[in-house]
Amino acid sequence: MRKNIFFLFLSLIVFSSYAQSIDEIRSINLPVLIINTVNNEEPTYEISYSSDSLLYTIKNATKVPAQMIMVLDNDTLYNSGEYVQKESGLTIKIRGNSSALVDKKPYKLKLQKKDDLLMRGNKFIDKDWLLINDEKRKINTLIGLKINELMGMHFKPKGKLVNVFLNGSYRGLYILTESEERNTDCRVNVSKEGYIFESDAYWWNEDVSFRTTINSWYCFGTTFKYPDTEDLTDEQIYFLRNKIDTFEETLLADGDYDQYIDVESWASWLLAHDILGTYDFAGSNIYFALFDTKASSKIFMPNLWDYDTIMHMENKENWVRAHDISYYFKLLFDSKKSSFRKAFIQKWNNSADYVFNGINQYLDSLSTSEVAGTINEAKKADAKRWDYIHSDIYDNISEARNWFSQRQLWLDDQIRILEEKESLTGVSQPNIQTEKYHLIYNLQGQCVGNINNFENLKKGIYIVNGKKCLKVCD
Repeated sequence: MRKNIFFLFLSLIVFSSYAQSIDEIRSINLPVLIINTVNNEEPTYEISYSSDSLLYTIKNATKVPAQMIMVLDNDTLYNSGEYVQKESGLTIKIRGNSSALVDKKPYKLKLQKKDDLLMRGNKFIDKDWLLINDEKRKINTLIGLKINELMGMHFKPKGKLVNVFLNGSYRGLYILTESEERNTDCRVNVSKEGYIFESDAYWWNEDVSFRTTINSWYCFGTTFKYPDTEDLTDEQIYFLRNKIDTFEETLLADGDYDQYIDVESWASWLLAHDILGTYDFAGSNIYFALFDTKASSKIFMPNLWDYDTIMHMENKENWVRAHDISYYFKLLFDSKKSSFRKAFIQKWNNSADYVFNGINQYLDSLSTSEVAGTINEAKKADAKRWDYIHSDIYDNISEARNWFSQRQLWLDDQIRILEEKESLTGVSQPNIQTEKYHLIYNLQGQCVGNINNFENLKKGIYIVNGKKCLKVCD
């Protein structure tokens, strides 16, 4: 840690305006981010709504200039300096979709000068950082990030817990983490001619998006993370759309889809969610990347994102919903071509012991370290700020241990069945209960019943077997 005596003196003046609360939060022994915007301006947004999808999100989020310091005890870990465009300081804005509509807002920080806010060195410097707000009751994001790492995903975002003050007000406990950005050294490695894009349930809220056949079956559209939408040309949009269309047409025709996708990264993404037991699907972030525009370049899945609904009890002895829905993964499993199924099985055989041993070691080290007590204190402070009952981290760890222990046994049995079917027939299906194909989902991706009780549902638009169905009366 580096010290800055002058800034410590300045910070004492700043701290005094926070009265006793800053001292209470600093005593928790987690890094504290103190962000002061120019003229104390608060980031704002407008609410955006789609009548087609019945989804709410945000638009026109303001980027507010600010200065930020990060302190731990008496040490200054980082000082952005006052805001000077392209030189120092940062901007802060509210980010997210449904998560942005809760009281405790998630934020995106954009530094004017690159730095590594996680203190790992010059290799990891970047301008874009996130403050994730989903650590209210459990430690889902910490666990999810660790599984992403253990699965060997292309991009392994790191994160650490921090307490945040904004304009003198304690905003709670957050995870400071890396964002989904092109960075050839430490994030998603694509060339300047490459792409990072998303199958996005909120595509209708973006300035640039397009829809393809399979994406549209589940209310998705394609949106861009790189290049920035303001930099996109018509030729770039056409190229990516044609690439995805060609892959989808080949997949639907049981052709050689592995000419177009990196099946190992796709299998790793799905298997990671199977291990985590993720319930969400339409709301989960599904990122893809393409290194460049060469014909040989394949679409790969760089990393997982969004761990709100992991370790979901409905998935305790079930495949996750990505297997059930008429989207890429179900079609890949159902295809007469076996490349994806074999990659999925092989990934399990090669990595299961390593992943489960790794997550158990992580949970053991967390439970026996002083960090666990620190996190509990931080959760108490956050719960007091946002008026909820927090859960004890030791209960969170025990729950996670039990989950992974049972999940490994169940997955081992199911994947052995897949392997036996594959070796006997060359064609296999996930061992999914057949009635699941008749489940009904609303446009938020939530299961609301099955085909047998369709008449009991309220009028509206529903998804049945990947297709929209309109119920016209109650």
